[in-house]
Amino acid sequence: MGDQPLYTMKFEFIADGGTKMDSEMVAFGIRETGHYFDDNVKAQVFTVNGQKVFIKGGNWIASDALLRLSKERYEAEIRFHAGMNMNMIRVWGGGLTERPEFYEACDRYGILVWQDLWISGDCNGAWNDPSKKESQARRKAYPDNHNLFR
Repeated sequence: MGDQPLYTMKFEFIADGGTKMDSEMVAFGIRETGHYFDDNVKAQVFTVNGQKVFIKGGNWIASDALLRLSKERYEAEIRFHAGMNMNMIRVWGGGLTERPEFYEACDRYGILVWQDLWISGDCNGAWNDPSKKESQARRKAYPDNHNLFR
């Protein structure tokens, strides 16, 4: 879908009185994403920068249970993903959020990240599941403590 230009911005946190408390350089890309339901094909259509995109991707679960992950390892694994002509990674794993190096590699290779969180699974009561002990109405009330979840 073309180049994946990245830009750099420096953030500085200044306290009252002018003392610099912290700073960080951040690389980022600007993309406009969207989606709509197409009644003709009976499916979601995804767009990036106004262009329709056929999503081809796979699930991402931490590839090392001991979390021995490095910038080089992320680079190689995301490059393999892109080399298989995939353009999306669904980060799954019980609410795992990856390290910044993962997202940076996805930015470099133009990989869309679908970030799952634990609340996006069957704990939201959206599906009627008679095997669940709690009622569907009860599961729709999750999470119990909204402030803690946020």
